[in-house]
Amino acid sequence: MLAWPGCETSNLDDYVKATEIGSYAYCPEAWRLGDGLRLRSSNEFNLRRSEQTHVETAKVELRSQSASRAGWVLLIVAGLILLAIVLFYSAGR
Repeated sequence: MLAWPGCETSNLDDYVKATEIGSYAYCPEAWRLGDGLRLRSSNEFNLRRSEQTHVETAKVELRSQSASRAGWVLLIVAGLILLAIVLFYSAGR
């Protein structure tokens, strides 16, 4: 573990984690209650339901990105087929 020179500590609680900084930046009071005082939220059910909603939204986003990519591939293939047809008929004249 990295530590500052002259600092003899092995306690991970002495370090500020990125998630703590993000939590504090989002809502200092929520950080104080959760990370500072180690109090649990009174609405755990809503938090879990919200996390599940985020997971489901991410799945929908991934599916829509895949559908968009498939659409672009089909559009390019159709363009190439159209180009081949035009070249075929123009070469026959």
